[in-house]
Amino acid sequence: MLVGALVGLPLLLSGAVAVPSQAAPSATTASVEVSSVDRYASASGPSRQRAGGYTVPQGLLFNNPLNDRSHVINKHIREAIARTPAGERIRMITWNFKSELFVRSLRAAHQRGVSVRVIMSGGLAAQQQPDGSYRTLKRALAVGNKSRKAGMRSWFRVCNNSCRGKAGTGIVHSKFFLFSKVGKSRHVVMQGSGNLTESAANNQWDDLITLAGREKTYRGYERIFTQASRDKLHRPTFDTFAEGDYRSWFYPRLGRSDQVVDMLGKTRCKNVRKGFGINGRTQIRIMQSVFNGLRGEAVARAIRQKYNAGCNIRINYSVMTPNVRDILGPVPRRHIVQDPDGDGVYDRYLHIKSIAISGNYGGSRGDRIVLNGSANWSGSSLKSDEQGMIITRDGIVRQYISWANTLFANPPVSRVVAGRTATDVDPYAKAWLLTQ
Repeated sequence: MLVGALVGLPLLLSGAVAVPSQAAPSATTASVEVSSVDRYASASGPSRQRAGGYTVPQGLLFNNPLNDRSHVINKHIREAIARTPAGERIRMITWNFKSELFVRSLRAAHQRGVSVRVIMSGGLAAQQQPDGSYRTLKRALAVGNKSRKAGMRSWFRVCNNSCRGKAGTGIVHSKFFLFSKVGKSRHVVMQGSGNLTESAANNQWDDLITLAGREKTYRGYERIFTQASRDKLHRPTFDTFAEGDYRSWFYPRLGRSDQVVDMLGKTRCKNVRKGFGINGRTQIRIMQSVFNGLRGEAVARAIRQKYNAGCNIRINYSVMTPNVRDILGPVPRRHIVQDPDGDGVYDRYLHIKSIAISGNYGGSRGDRIVLNGSANWSGSSLKSDEQGMIITRDGIVRQYISWANTLFANPPVSRVVAGRTATDVDPYAKAWLLTQ
């Protein structure tokens, strides 16, 4: 079986930034994080022993479900949980929460005096058994709160639809994690495409951005979390703020122009400055899990227009409707899914949601920009709680482009059964993903 050889990057700082290598395909399988002693889940463990001198690694991480980089993102988050000292705060929003490892880590943090608050989808929480991750952690976080001040109490809440949007619409689909202090690092923000699940490590290609010491960004995310915790309509639903090279954004975003279409509208395909783009043309690299509905079609039309205008475009995807495929036509693309047994159910699949551009953008003949986050290119994302960033940090954009090129050059191959490969039906998607 041919699989893509993908590498994760543990530390990426400003300045000289490493870029993923174009490695040869590997046949190693996904690892599972197991240990007789869980160093991330002791109430008196790493946080007390080593938190003081620890500095959280900043930058961009990609995981690879096909080799020993599968848990690089989950381990990074669990390390931060373990290094959060007593008296500090952890705030997390995730569409799904299903991991005994995260249960252990967050329970231990609460037991040593950290305020732990988590929000997830009510629909997914209801599907779990009484001894599942959601109810187990909810019970654990309820212990000992009476002796704490109100601002330091822990809890686990759900939103049945969008937390900040119109009642009865959308879902809570955000994936961001806040830490008031991790070791010596303050105001830590992590955001990307992965949920707090083992599936995110073993079955998905995901990304995660980590920032520290940016108080404006941290306070902004903290404000969004507080609004979400009330589970009621907040106006305006769309929010955005910038700090340096990072502009954060939050949905719902109904009644506004499309961010991705807007970015493509600012893109010109020719007259590119040397050192940007490729062969004198603007380079567009896309990694997107889902192209669905009217929004997916609108984005596809904008992509096709840029392709026709001469932009160098490569698309990696998991799910794409026939209409979207027809609109894209000859635009080069790779189906980043794996179905080893050929049953039509994706065992592993791309879950990143990003578009990176290098070339003639926004009136500059030489620019680099990337949009990442939690939002699929579907109409339902506009009604849901989503988050992401528009980033102009050169090294980060280069990494997204290189990662997309690696995926495109080394797509995983699925077993062919009865003349077919894995279908374009996403068995993990709810009906809302297919709505317009």
